[in-house]
Amino acid sequence: MKGLIILRLIEASDLIVADLGGSSDPYAIISLGTSQDDTKARQRGISRTISKTVNPKYDEAFNFVITPAQDTFFFEFWDRDLISDDFLGKGTLLLPELPHYKAGTFVVPLLSSQNKPQGEVHVRITFIDFNAPPIPLYAEMRTLVADASHDDFGFKLSKLNNVEPPTPSLHTEGRIVSGGVSLVSDGKVQNHPNEVLALKGIPVVHRGELWMVNCGAKRRKNKNAPGTYARLLSDNSGKVTAATEQIEKDITRTFPGHPFFQSTQGMDALQRVLIAYSWYHPVIGYCQGMNFLAGFLLLFMEEEDAFWTLSQLVETIVTGYFEPDMRGIQVDQRVFEELFIRYHPDLHDHFSKNGVILSVSCVQWLLCLYIDMLPTLTTQRLWDSLMCGHKDITIQVGLGLLSMFKKDFLKMDNPSEMYMALNELPKKIVGQGRSEQLWKIVIHDYWSILGLQSMREKHMVTIKQSVKKRELLRLQKFTKFSMSDLEKLERKFEAALSSKGSDGYGGLTAELFQQIVSQEMDSNDAAFADYIFQIFDESGDGYVDFKEFCMGLSVYLNADVDDKLHFCFRLFDTNRDGKISLSEFTEVLRTHYSSILFEDLVIPSPEDFALEAFNFDADHNGYLTYDEFKKFALAHPILLKYFNLERQPSVRRIVCAVNP
Repeated sequence: MKGLIILRLIEASDLIVADLGGSSDPYAIISLGTSQDDTKARQRGISRTISKTVNPKYDEAFNFVITPAQDTFFFEFWDRDLISDDFLGKGTLLLPELPHYKAGTFVVPLLSSQNKPQGEVHVRITFIDFNAPPIPLYAEMRTLVADASHDDFGFKLSKLNNVEPPTPSLHTEGRIVSGGVSLVSDGKVQNHPNEVLALKGIPVVHRGELWMVNCGAKRRKNKNAPGTYARLLSDNSGKVTAATEQIEKDITRTFPGHPFFQSTQGMDALQRVLIAYSWYHPVIGYCQGMNFLAGFLLLFMEEEDAFWTLSQLVETIVTGYFEPDMRGIQVDQRVFEELFIRYHPDLHDHFSKNGVILSVSCVQWLLCLYIDMLPTLTTQRLWDSLMCGHKDITIQVGLGLLSMFKKDFLKMDNPSEMYMALNELPKKIVGQGRSEQLWKIVIHDYWSILGLQSMREKHMVTIKQSVKKRELLRLQKFTKFSMSDLEKLERKFEAALSSKGSDGYGGLTAELFQQIVSQEMDSNDAAFADYIFQIFDESGDGYVDFKEFCMGLSVYLNADVDDKLHFCFRLFDTNRDGKISLSEFTEVLRTHYSSILFEDLVIPSPEDFALEAFNFDADHNGYLTYDEFKKFALAHPILLKYFNLERQPSVRRIVCAVNP
């Protein structure tokens, strides 16, 4: 009997981890074979442990295709320090006969190198039988539309998918339990742990709640103050940003033809979730593609729960997919291509020979997490794995798709035909038979790929270097900084981000900006630094990123008088409507009145100085245009003097100033 074992270390004895010191790095090597020698040709994995239990940050499941009652697990525990690796203990466990879907906990006695008792470890083992029937996935499912042209979740069936059989209606009682779900079917109670649910799917009545629990969204929601979601919406009601404008455009483009998202209720809920998130995490804000993720979540959970689950998904599961430089998707795209070459070298050569670039098509699979590409039921099953912590499933399903239709591609010799076939590839998973075939390929051939994290880390280094080089070249073109000065600014900026004033989102906060820039501007005036911060913050997201920092400094340090006057004009134009009102001008002056050398002028107060400025309001409409402001500033050079705009500071000074 063949199957898949999912093994987790859950506890290590005191003897294994005692007196290791702060620099220790304990780890386990787990091998599988019929004998110790046989393990050399079998899979092996590493999991780091801290204290008694495995550190959740490093905890990994070890997935092996096995034969019960024949294969044996071999454990070795080591401690890596600065000098060498020290042996801590070893043990063996003959793989027991396990009922399908059942998880068991086993104690493994450990021996020292002299074969003396050396404590014990506890392991949790779940066995998945490849040939067992599926668990009831669709208990108590509510059909959204009774229409032969739509599936049970309201999605319109394509020509390729309209032969998919109707979803079985299995009326099964169930409840969520620790680490999984308990179902009652035909009078029998059976617990299904998350390891099984990641492979076989979650019953639809529990899907939304289990997604929230397993991905960490419920914990995130509980950690935040009650009413956070509602406050994000109410506090920012009516505000318009680039993100909110793009969201409004994309709402009607989300799942066209779906009854829920063509209704006012559905569109409003989707818009609220996306707008709230754009304010919750302004650095990410909104990126096209997030609308489909949020919409998919709304099919399984309430609006606020969809918001928290979207937050967890974007920030911790598909990390970097929707950030401005999209590093995460670039990394996974390269990992996918590297694995494609490893597992399908002949198909890779065939594509290369015909000039076909796999990433042109596969990047969309990954970015949308196969939504509206695979049949709905198959997509839900993929998301079950994703939400249960199996982040590699999107790459593995992509490899599985290529495996299923490899022979078809090898027969093609027309690049256009190949691209068309790649774009339609997920839609070929028609019916329950094809879906089960895909999952068997994924589990048999790709579930236990080792080294994926190290591959990601390798590609991340390369991408960061490439992104940094391109960014510096663009900044050199649009600023008057040399490449050497930009590199120095970049190093100082990165150092600043790791200091107290940054929360790690990749931009300077107002507090840190004040500490850095006020040194160059010879002012300890916090309000003044805040005004300058708002000018540098072109995107209005509450952070000054490296590009904004360099562009702002370039104007301040190197621009001509006209550009500097534009800079000064924006300082007074606090609402950024392209004109300055008397109240705006007076408020800014009042803030800095004590700093400006008014003793040189016959002007007794900020209010009188503002009235003097508005003598240049040629059409008497109560506003100063830029040209009117320029005439006033040139007639009163004290403004240029106060804002340090009449001199040319050295870039060396600012490079030295950016030092947390």
